Amino acid sequence: MRVSLKVSAILAASGALLATAAMAQPGQAPSGVTVAKCTDLKNVLVVNSTDPESTSSSVYVDFPGTLVHFTTTKPGCVIGTFSSPANPLNDTIFVQMELDSPASCLPNGDDFPNRFATGQAQLTANSMTYLCPDVQPGKHVIRVQWKSDFGTLVILDGFTMTVAHH
Repeated sequence: MRVSLKVSAILAASGALLATAAMAQPGQAPSGVTVAKCTDLKNVLVVNSTDPESTSSSVYVDFPGTLVHFTTTKPGCVIGTFSSPANPLNDTIFVQMELDSPASCLPNGDDFPNRFATGQAQLTANSMTYLCPDVQPGKHVIRVQWKSDFGTLVILDGFTMTVAHH
């Protein structure tokens, strides 16, 4: 069962993230750290599914049900979260969020920050937050992509995806 909601207020978790981002100033962060001031994020889109999904792909593929179309009204950033109970079945699940073009939200790629779940066969709750900086006004498409590190079967048991934007 899939449900999609448009919420007019910022979720509490997004508010906490905004407060944290506002404390650090661009140019003051250590090398490798991206800081963006995200203000006035008045639109929050929430997509939720209770359907389990699996993949054996060793390259990033779109996660079913996470394709979201939206329009921003002014330049700024987009913040996305993705959470799901995960069963890596002795493999590693990598997850990234893509806005309009490949791997445009941070973190992205095959590095440690994108390791969503790893380890033994079990369902454990996992969540990641993504920053899509320097987004221009207009129509956009955002999606979640995932892969199995070794190409063996991995499972996510439903999900919640949240996208905050202008």
